[in-house]
Order: sequence, then structure tokens, then C-alpha cells
Amino acid sequence: MPQPPPPESQRPARESLPAEQRHRESEFPGSFPDFQSQSFPFSLLTLQPLSGIIQITAGGSHTCALTAASEVYCWGSNRSGEAGIGGYSDLAAPVIPVPGLSGISAIAAGKAHTCALTGAGTVYCWGYNYFGQLGDGTTTSSPTPVQVSGLSNATAIAAGEDHTCALVIDGTVRCWGMNWYGQLGDGTLGYYSLPIQVMQSLPVKTYLPAVSR
Repeated sequence: MPQPPPPESQRPARESLPAEQRHRESEFPGSFPDFQSQSFPFSLLTLQPLSGIIQITAGGSHTCALTAASEVYCWGSNRSGEAGIGGYSDLAAPVIPVPGLSGISAIAAGKAHTCALTGAGTVYCWGYNYFGQLGDGTTTSSPTPVQVSGLSNATAIAAGEDHTCALVIDGTVRCWGMNWYGQLGDGTLGYYSLPIQVMQSLPVKTYLPAVSR
């Protein structure tokens, strides 16, 4: 059974926290509650195995599973809404399927966002969106699924740390999100909140004049 948080006098100084935790707090300011100044009711939960799973995906600090019934369950870190069920409380176990989804055929998780592909070829994403990795034309994070704009006939999806890509039925690829290192593949740098097509970089041919010998 979980133990209540220690009193304020026993709270460790921030400087003594592990480096990873200090980094996470600075990266997502205000998203970590002050557990020492709050009291939480604790109750025993009845847990049962999650079954019927056909695919799993793991993000930076969260995990999701797709069931044979096309339901998506997520758990773990939810500070950016990457669990997809509304709100921003972390989940120590899957609670309910992500609402508003149907006909899901594949899932993919990034560092703090998650995406789902439908059998009809559309894609829905939720969670952290500072770099446009949800693909809805905004940089506003969402704790519930939003549809990727301007994308249809997708057949597969993949997610990186802060970007997402989809394979389209015609064999082309569309990507969106962070592009500081060129990961969207269109020859530019920056970030895009809408899907852009991956372009092949072809070598420039130089034609030299014929030389008489």
C-alpha cells in the first residue's frame, strides 16, 4: 500500500535530487505537484491483467497497448497528456481506453506524445505538442486525441522523440514536429505542425565539355 509523503521537514533539497528529475522539472516547469504541501487519500485498487493485446509501444516515460478490440490503453507519465484520457495525472496502471478512437490498427509513442493509426488511413495524436508533433496545425498540447490535419491513406506510423512520420499508400512519407536536425526529411530545419512530404536529395550532375586529344 502506498505510503503518504514525508513531512516538509524531511523533504530533500532540489539540489540533492537525481539529475534526471531536476532536468524533468526544469523541462516541464509547474507540472510537478508539491507533494509535501498536499494530502492525498489512498485506497486499495483492484487490479486485473490487461489482455487481448496485439501491439505495444513505449515512449520516454509512458507505455501504450493496442487491443484486438481496437482500444488503446496508456499508462505511466502523463504530465503532458500522453496517456490520452484527459487530465495530467500520472498513471501507475492503465485505467480506461483512450476515448474518441475507433478502428485503430497501429500505435506509436514519442518522448511525451502518442499517435494512433486507423484502418481508414487517418492518424490521431495526443500529448506534448511544443514542436507540432501532434500534426494538427498548432503547438498546443492535448490530453485527448486530435486528428492530424491534411493526412489521409496512411498505412503505417512511427514516432521519434518529438516528431512523427506516416507512410502513405502511394509509397511516400509525411512527417511533422521537431526538425532541428532535419529529421522531417524535406531539406529544411525548424519545426512543422502539419505533415510535410519527405523529399530525396539528388546529387547535382555537372557536365564537362568534351576534350580533344
